Amino acid sequence: MKKMFFVLSVCAGMGVSVAADVTGPAEFAPGERVSFVGDSITHGGGFVAYLTLFHNLRHPGDGARVINSGISGGTLAQALRRFDNDIMRDRPDRVFVMMGMNDIRRPFWSQAVPDEKNAGIRAEAITAYGTNLTALVGRFFRAGVKTVLMTPTPYDQYAVISNRPVLAACNDPGLSSCAEIVRKTADEKGLAIVDLHRPLTELLKRGKSGAPYCHDRIHPGAVGNLIVAAEILKAMRIQAEFS
Repeated sequence: MKKMFFVLSVCAGMGVSVAADVTGPAEFAPGERVSFVGDSITHGGGFVAYLTLFHNLRHPGDGARVINSGISGGTLAQALRRFDNDIMRDRPDRVFVMMGMNDIRRPFWSQAVPDEKNAGIRAEAITAYGTNLTALVGRFFRAGVKTVLMTPTPYDQYAVISNRPVLAACNDPGLSSCAEIVRKTADEKGLAIVDLHRPLTELLKRGKSGAPYCHDRIHPGAVGNLIVAAEILKAMRIQAEFS
């Protein structure tokens, strides 16, 4: 049968490359219920759909179920509030958690150098992010649910987009600080991790106006979601070529 290439081979031509992480998550197991917990970036469904399609093509009929538990405007604090009656309602065996874009309170990161008020609000948001992430991880642990942490996808503060004013500090140091908290939490708790923030930020920095990853600075488009899915598959050490 003629060889067929899927997500990773498509993204390779865009220069997306990340070394395998020893703490990367395992591939979806037969019969496993896997829930992706996040905000509108997850809720939009793009990368979740790509992962589902890839798995079903590779392992048809194995019974694994991929659940989209993202919600537009979502934060870690909100995930804690909807833990019992929403997230756990689907009885996941494993969750992938990606939050940050709303947790940092984006409007307060418009200035590269903040005034005293904005600096205080930023500090409070980052502190709350760490506290809420630890609390959410603890709830999954007590519920017996395996947990994978994902660093947040970046905000594009680098491209020139005429109709999208830029928040000059939203990604760096904003979301970059959240990503560091995720890495530290995963290391301290011994959790698997998918680091999306670092490679995708590098991709955005190399891009130009109209870069295909994202057109509104926040939400990955079709190509962007393909890249996100590719990074998750890489973290799983899945060979994307199959015949």
